Amino acid sequence: MPMLLLGLLSSIAVTAQKQESESRKQVYSKFSYDEEILEKLVRLEHKVELRETTLTDWGTRIATTLTKLEKKKKKMWPRTRSRHK
Repeated sequence: MPMLLLGLLSSIAVTAQKQESESRKQVYSKFSYDEEILEKLVRLEHKVELRETTLTDWGTRIATTLTKLEKKKKKMWPRTRSRHK
């Protein structure tokens, strides 16, 4: 009888430990998932900032190049006065 009682208590203790372990895994799993999502969000934000900087640089370069082209165009083809006044 004492052996049976000891076996029963052991089995209850093991079951309780398994349930506690599983509940810890769920909490850890939820924390781990949130952490992964946050890390991905931070990486994505960084990439967006880099793209924004690149686009701003391109916009500046394009505007500068356009201004230079307009100046060269004016030098190459100055407005001539009309012959028919």
